[in-house]
Amino acid sequence: MSNEEIGRLNIDIGLTDGNFTRNVAKINREIKATEAEIKSVTAGVGKFEKSLETLSAESQLTAKNLNLQQLKTQQLKREYERLLETKKEDSKEVQNAFTRYKRNEAQMKRTEATMRQVNKQIQEQGNSYNQLSRDADKALSGIQQDLRVLESEYKLTAAGMTRMGSESQHLHAQSQQMQKVFHLESKAVAELRRKLDEAKRVKGEDARETKELQIQYNNARAKANETRQTLDRLNNTIADQSGRWGRLRQRMHDASGGFDDVRNNASGMADGISRGFGVASLAIGGGLAYASKKSMDFESQLSSIQALTGASADEMARMRDLAQEMGAKTVFSSLEAAQAIEELLKAGLTPAQVEAGGLQEALNLATAGGLDLAKAAEIMSTALNAYKDDGMSAADASNILAGSANASATSVEELQYGLAQVGAVASGVGLSFRDTNAALGVFANNGLIYSPVTRKLVA
Repeated sequence: MSNEEIGRLNIDIGLTDGNFTRNVAKINREIKATEAEIKSVTAGVGKFEKSLETLSAESQLTAKNLNLQQLKTQQLKREYERLLETKKEDSKEVQNAFTRYKRNEAQMKRTEATMRQVNKQIQEQGNSYNQLSRDADKALSGIQQDLRVLESEYKLTAAGMTRMGSESQHLHAQSQQMQKVFHLESKAVAELRRKLDEAKRVKGEDARETKELQIQYNNARAKANETRQTLDRLNNTIADQSGRWGRLRQRMHDASGGFDDVRNNASGMADGISRGFGVASLAIGGGLAYASKKSMDFESQLSSIQALTGASADEMARMRDLAQEMGAKTVFSSLEAAQAIEELLKAGLTPAQVEAGGLQEALNLATAGGLDLAKAAEIMSTALNAYKDDGMSAADASNILAGSANASATSVEELQYGLAQVGAVASGVGLSFRDTNAALGVFANNGLIYSPVTRKLVA
């Protein structure tokens, strides 16, 4: 403590130079008052439960107490030195003065140690809170980024849904989206709660930062609750649709004989259709159809494929060769083959899957169903998307669609309309793609086709 600070303290507590006893008595009263304030501030608070606000108050009061003890030590030292000048060193009065001076000096050092400990706790708590705050902020930043990625993925999925994506399919996609969003928002709530609890402990409940964190935490909880309610509404709607599908399954059970016949006939015909039309499409010369199409239309279609997929020059060269090969070998033109390639890629097939048989199976389905090639590619690829869990290949989807159409009083295009309405629900309750097509065939054999089929199935 500097002489200037001691001088100010002398004036503050009204010390005089000439009255040692009165001065020490005043200092003692100030020390007792300060110690009482310290006890009041720290009352009922454990060593490891003190907030940063409490520690700061304790530090200020301890600093005041230390200043008072330094002032008292100064007064006692002066009195000892004064007596030493007029009395013998071994006199009782001098010895008592020396003892008082040294005792107070020892107390002052203990107060200094307390001061260092309190300041150390302030630093540790500040560091602990800052570290936790940084960790929580980093986690919250990651959660926000995950939410943005999730939103972009959902937009991409929704944009990729074609006509075969029924209302039920959209509901399932929304439900999955909301489940992921709710999970991330719940993690954000937990991180904010952790940060808020630490702020209360370190800074105190009345601190500005704590109050701001309380607001953030409340808002995050409200947002998560809104998401939970939206998710519950979606799941209730899906459950209601599933209940309707359960009634359909009962009707299918009542007609199980017809169902098995259609399914077995479709399975039996599938291999023959695949072989027959595969050979037929290769056997029919495609030169006339190919020659009738303008080269510029073909190039424009290839440019559209590249713009859609961002395919490399090597991949585009292979797509060109594949389209021209199919245009030369089948009844379809190279342009039609390129249009089919685009439909397959738009539905999520990779260029490798298209080359490995996806386009060939679309050709087979188009021939079997009497469809244009692009339409056949759309129907087949969206069926693959709707029934991903079946693990079907392009050949499986083509054969099942063609087999079901030829084994019942329906067509591939009519099957598309039916699948657009019931496909997602059927998949959701465990029916395979083959069984769903067989069920649609049963209803078609009973005169329920086109829109009447779909209305009957979901009623």
